Order: sequence, then C-alpha cells, then structure tokens
Amino acid sequence: MPFGIIEAKHGEQAPGTVALDEVAIRSGLVTGATKLGKGKNSNIILEPQPSDDPNDPLNWRQARKHIILLQLLLGVIIVPNVPIPMLNSGLVQMAIELHRPVSDMTKLTGYLLLASGSFGVFVSALAHKYGKRPLFVLGSVLSLIGCIVGMTAQNYNTLVATRIIQGLGLPSYEALIFSSITDLYFVHERGVFIACVLFLQSGITNAVSILAGLIMEHLGWRYNYYLLFPFVALQTISVIFFLPETAYRRQPSQTRSLNVPVTSDTGETVEEIADKQNESFTTTHVEISETTGARKTFWQDMAMYNGTFSDSSILKMILACPAILTNVAASYSVFVSGFIIAWFVAISLLSSIMLSAPPYGLSTASVGYLSVGPLLGCLLGSIAYAAMADPLIKFMSRKNRGVYEPEFRIPIVLLGTLPTVSGVAAFGYCLKQGQSMYILSFLWGFLLFGMTIVASAVSSYAVDAFANYSVEIFIMNILFKNFLFYGVSNFIVEWYVKDGGNVFYTMAGVSAGLCLTSVPMYMFGKQYRRFWARHDIIKILHLDARG
Repeated sequence: MPFGIIEAKHGEQAPGTVALDEVAIRSGLVTGATKLGKGKNSNIILEPQPSDDPNDPLNWRQARKHIILLQLLLGVIIVPNVPIPMLNSGLVQMAIELHRPVSDMTKLTGYLLLASGSFGVFVSALAHKYGKRPLFVLGSVLSLIGCIVGMTAQNYNTLVATRIIQGLGLPSYEALIFSSITDLYFVHERGVFIACVLFLQSGITNAVSILAGLIMEHLGWRYNYYLLFPFVALQTISVIFFLPETAYRRQPSQTRSLNVPVTSDTGETVEEIADKQNESFTTTHVEISETTGARKTFWQDMAMYNGTFSDSSILKMILACPAILTNVAASYSVFVSGFIIAWFVAISLLSSIMLSAPPYGLSTASVGYLSVGPLLGCLLGSIAYAAMADPLIKFMSRKNRGVYEPEFRIPIVLLGTLPTVSGVAAFGYCLKQGQSMYILSFLWGFLLFGMTIVASAVSSYAVDAFANYSVEIFIMNILFKNFLFYGVSNFIVEWYVKDGGNVFYTMAGVSAGLCLTSVPMYMFGKQYRRFWARHDIIKILHLDARG
C-alpha cells in the first residue's frame, strides 16, 4: 500500500482501518447504505456510523456537542491543570515560610500525581460500568473539597492532604476527556479537539505559573486557593446540572469497517480491486437523517444513574488497565507521551529552583513570567498540530482509495521530534552557562512546541487504532505519567546537583530514542493491529468491558 505502511497478507480486517472517503464507495470497498457527512465533508464516510437513536451522542446537534465539550474543557483546566502547577513558582518562598526543605516542597506535586495515578484504574472501571457523568461530577466535587482544605491549610501536613484530595479528582478529566471526544465526534473531526486538550494539559499550566507567581509574591500562596475556589464552585455546579452522559451502548454494526479483505482470493490488493471497480461500480448512500425514537427529557439527561454500560465485573475492568500494556501500540502511546511530558514537568520544577538562585536570583513573580515562553510554544504547537492533523489524514485517505489507516497520524510525530530533542538539550546547556533568561524562555517554549505535537499525535493514534480500549490506554497513560512525575519530583533536585547540565542531555537522548520508535510503529502498525485482532489479550483473559 502507499506511504510505506507494510500490508499484511492475511485476509482479516485490521481494527481501526475504515473507509473514510466516498472514493471507497465508488471503488466498491463499502457496500450497502452508508451515512456521509454534510457540507464540505459530504464526501466523508462517517466513522463510527451513527444509529437512528436521538439519544446517540453522534446524532446530537453540533452546537450541543460543542457546549458539552466546552464544559469538559473547563473541567480539564480547573480540576487537573490549575492545581498541578499553581505552587511551583513559589516553592522556595513556601519552604522558608513553612520551615521545610525545598525538596519537601517539590514532593507536594508528587503526592497529588501519586493519588491521581492510584485512583485512575478505578475511574476507568467505574466509567465503563456506570458511564462518565458520575465520574466527572465526583472529580469536580473532590477538587472543590481540596480547594477548601487548601484555603485553611496552616502547615505542611495539611497541604499534603490538600494535594492528595485534589489528586483523586484528576483522572476523571485527564483520561475520560479523550474517550468523551470519541463519544461525541467522528474520526475525521477528532484531531483538532485532541490538540485542544493537549494544549490545555500542557500550555495552561504555564499561564497558571505566571498568574500564581504574581499572586504568591504579592498576596501569599493561600490566595491561590482563595481565588481558585469560585471557579471550581461554578464548574462543579455546571457539571452537576448541565452535563449529560455521553457514554452510549453502540452495536458492533455501527462501527463500519471495510467489507472486502485487503487481498482477494486471487492475490489482488485493495488498490488493484479499486482500479477495476472504480468506473463501473455504483451504489447509494444516505446522509445523516432525522432520528427516530423518544428523546430523553432534561431531567433524564441529568440523572446520575443511567443504568450500566457493561456486563463485565468491576474487578475484570480494573485488571484490563494493566493488561492493555501487552498491546504494543498502547505501550508506544503510553511511554512516548508519558516520558515526553515528564521531562517538561522536571524542567518546570528545576527552573523554579535554579532561577531563584544565583546567577539569576529571580523573584517568585519573575520566575512565573518566564512561563510566557512555554505558554506560547504550547499554543503554537497545538495550532500547528490542529492545522495539519485532520487535513493530512483526509489527504492520505484519498490517496489510499478512500481508506483510512490510524498510522496516518504518526508522521506528525517526527515533525515534533527535532524541536523536542534539540530544545531540551539547548535549554540545559544555556541554563548551565547562565545565558539570558529570555533565551531560556524561548528555548522552553521551543521544546514544548515539539512536545505538544508529539503528545497530540501519539494520543490521536491510540484513539483511532484501538478506540474500544481508549479509556484503558489513557488511564495507563495517566498512571505511568503520574508515577513517573512522582519519581521525578523526588529525585530531580538531587540528580541535578549530582550531574548538572548532563541531566538535560539524558532527557534529550531518551526523548530521541522514544520518538524514533515511531518509524517501525508506522511501518508495521497495520500488521500489528491485525495480529492483535487475532490475539487480543484482553479478550483471551475475558477482561473486555464490552462483553
């Protein structure tokens, strides 16, 4: 097949390979009535195929989908991404006030992330069983309680309790947001929304550092909690009274795959079959039509209990999370994005400490100001990915006779590798040499520009290649990433004291190695997806939440 993806010779359909362009219909690769998009996407085959149920989230008006997503994105900002970095700029100031070593202050973020990672597997199981709405509400309520405890904290131990409570609310928004996007949007629409989430998860933390630094310097660190409280309260009210359930029991027939094997009995490939049939084949299709059935009332939409969405036991679904790492593509997504973002957290923690000491000697607010660089870098990275992602897969699908392969997401990873690797190494060198803080801010933004592209691309690949396991994959992503963050927060200061700038060269080398695994993943990914379809460990162990 084109673009260097190696085609397997077996006849089974690879999960994730779908007909995306109307070219596939004309080529005879899809038969029967097929629902297409509207307007500029009228040539796009909808994947997954929506049902005729008005309560199917795929059938909701686009405006309603966007409002729901905005509510969730607000939660992504307030629940995980404000609490995580909001104390970083003032770690030295807090250490002096609370009479604790700076290393204890860095561990506060570690405790939050440790709690998040530990609770994540339970969030996955409960979301599969009872839907996502109860978990979003729980996450917001825990964030609100943590904020109240933080407002009243007078000592280090109370701050630890605050961070743990806030951490328990994190996984609802960190992991379930991605599967919520797959609930609401079709394959060809997801790229820009995933880029938005990754921007909020990485970029907003830098905006928080800027504001939090100012607040801590002029008002004190407790005012971060005072000022956060009304926003958390409003977000919690919004989720309780206006966020519907997006989980939906979709029948297997509603997820369309190709209706012909990749090779025929005569050995012909998809391309050869398409060339023969393209001119003579005719078929009919249907656009999204009016749905039938009774629409839920507002109060039914706001119910906390909507029945169960899986017949599997909670224990089986908990065990499915670590079991998904036997999937090579899942491990690729988890480890690449986990390590890449972990290095950004390490750099943020080190910068707060190093820039407060000679030769820089910056104030808490000034340390926060330097986060303008990574904020802009993450914003530009998100814009670049959003501009490239969905147009690229549409283009490659058209060139592939209308057939979409999830591996079409991977080439963008390599575009983000250069700024990631060179940015981390250059940042470490300039910090070691005491270069201008403006150069440091630029390099900080440059490396996050690349990291955002890499993380967005591998996350999109995981969602498209194994959509049925997206929750498990992102839960393990959070668990691995947060446990790694916890480890980093415990040893990063001592590591830097021991090895100095070489720490950053190690980070750059690990990042380069991980990103280069994208090459074999791209080439052999389709073969592996077909292999997994025949040897699905989750199904072999009877851990599948869908059955």
